[in-house]
Amino acid sequence: MSEDNNNCCWQGYDDIMAIAANGGDPRGWMDEPPPEIHDGKVHFKGRGNVIALPKREREHHLPEIQWHDEKLSDWAEREIPDRRWLVPEWIPREQVTGLYGVGGINKTDFLVQLHLAKSAGLPFLGFKLEPGPTYGLFCEDTSEEIVRRAARISAHYGKSLADFPDFHFASLVGLDDPEFVIFEGTQMKVTEALLRFDRKITTLGAVLATLDTAPHFFGGNEVVRREVTKFLRKLDAISIARGCGMLYTAHPSVRGKSSKTFDSGSTGWEGSARARISIHDPGTQEDDEGSAGPRPATDRRILTR
Repeated sequence: MSEDNNNCCWQGYDDIMAIAANGGDPRGWMDEPPPEIHDGKVHFKGRGNVIALPKREREHHLPEIQWHDEKLSDWAEREIPDRRWLVPEWIPREQVTGLYGVGGINKTDFLVQLHLAKSAGLPFLGFKLEPGPTYGLFCEDTSEEIVRRAARISAHYGKSLADFPDFHFASLVGLDDPEFVIFEGTQMKVTEALLRFDRKITTLGAVLATLDTAPHFFGGNEVVRREVTKFLRKLDAISIARGCGMLYTAHPSVRGKSSKTFDSGSTGWEGSARARISIHDPGTQEDDEGSAGPRPATDRRILTR
């Protein structure tokens, strides 16, 4: 890919080339000038690094949860299913969990270790996890940094990187448009990034998917409850339909740090996530402004549900 004067060039797939050649826009929902073809490449104007998907991914449809009325008495003769967990009593399966903590508190290390343990069926937080494929998106660490963290943690387990073929991930550092949704007035529009994310989960049969960090994927206003809620409902629909537990990371606001609630932005974040976990260092104290106090940091962490 090359970039010049805000024009980005992507080596086109055959079907994208055909659409562009006929004057169509392979990006679908974007209300922008269609791309042009020069030197065998598709040139997109005025959008930055837009993800160009092959035909099979553009035809992928996100799951939709249907309204279904029930009578409680109909369950009298049915077996009531147990709640499903990724990590028992901590991270549920089939809905979204938020992991909150200040910068530098090792949220990404937490995610990487969770991926390693879940993908290979290793102990985590005192529980031996059932193995299954995992998929993570990281917006603040390059691939090399994720691998360095994984190598250090896998050595703790007495394993090598070759022992984790079911840990799949992508670094999106530097990508202009990783947002899953954007808002135009009151309307939420799904982007190609979310379609790609869901297709990968489906293809892998992933039982765990993580987003580091949530604001990178949310193209709305963090303090507008309606927008936050619509975004998290979309993630819930994917999690439920695909049988996949989903975990996102986020930083608490100054108010959230000072109140020890670790809230971030709108109460929609607090109310719409099925579970929330906060992580902090017991060796630091915070004053009323939420800044670090004089006590030194430690290598211990406390998780709170």
